Amino acid sequence: MSSVQEKDDQIFENQNEMKKLTDSVAILEREKVELQRELTSLQQEIMDQQESKTNNTESMENCQELLEAISQKNKHISQILVDVEIIEKENTELRETLNTAKDELSDATHHLEFLSSENISLNTTIHAKDGKWVRRTSASTLLYMLKM
Repeated sequence: MSSVQEKDDQIFENQNEMKKLTDSVAILEREKVELQRELTSLQQEIMDQQESKTNNTESMENCQELLEAISQKNKHISQILVDVEIIEKENTELRETLNTAKDELSDATHHLEFLSSENISLNTTIHAKDGKWVRRTSASTLLYMLKM
């Protein structure tokens, strides 16, 4: 029973981690869009400066810094997506294991209930009748049922 609880706890932890990673991806995606807008703006600025034959080194450096920042953000997003995929796979495996354990526990419970009912029935029959033959036959039947 504690194994089921541990698996439930693990699933809960994985879901929390996946939520955090998903939130991080959303934040990074927004930052990426903002940086891309800034990059587009800077690129337009550069084109305007080229048309007027003025060259501003500082704008080029800013553009390069933005390109590097976008590249880093993209790498970070890619790593987070890989992490999310791994956690989703683990979560799926844990859910399958948990469902299997629940099914096995349910089957075992039903089997125990059946055996308990049979035992009560056999004990009632033994106490209701006199004689060793009835008791031997009932005991043999019980042993036969338990072997099933």
